Amino acid sequence: MNAEVDYLPAWYRGNTKRRRATRERVLLALPVLLALAVVDVVMRIRVANVREMAKNAREHAEYGLRVGEEAKTLAAHASELQTTLGEWSKPLASRRMTELLDELLAGRPSGITLHELVVHQTPWSPDSLPTLTVGAVSPTSEDLKTWLDLVRASEVLPPLQCQRTDEGRDDAAFAFLLDNKNPRRSR
Repeated sequence: MNAEVDYLPAWYRGNTKRRRATRERVLLALPVLLALAVVDVVMRIRVANVREMAKNAREHAEYGLRVGEEAKTLAAHASELQTTLGEWSKPLASRRMTELLDELLAGRPSGITLHELVVHQTPWSPDSLPTLTVGAVSPTSEDLKTWLDLVRASEVLPPLQCQRTDEGRDDAAFAFLLDNKNPRRSR
């Protein structure tokens, strides 16, 4: 027969059970504590990232406000410049001398020869009419009449009147002078 004899005191067995329970609790608590530590580190990193993102968002918002204000200022300045340029460019709408010359020469019969052309115009004045004096020679009175009708029908030229005609001797039968200093009709 076998009998087991227990030589250890009862309090030792109780302590052993408590030590085992404590060891199991510690072994179970270690992964939990380790997980808590890892979660704490991860959360601290994420909170730091969120704070950095919030700081960047505030900086970008402030930058956006500054850029918006600068854009408004630049838009106002551009509007002022556009108005100024509009005012400065108004005189550019005045009649150009080349336009007047083109119109004088456009429908001119081949026999008419210009020998004098004087144009006076107030610089950069879109409202004032230029003063024109045209001296020319024509072989026939029909050429003169045709060209004068073309000049009077022009929308570009100021109203011109024949001020003087002279009969010539050589190949030029008529010399004439047109000007608009005292026009008799107005457009």
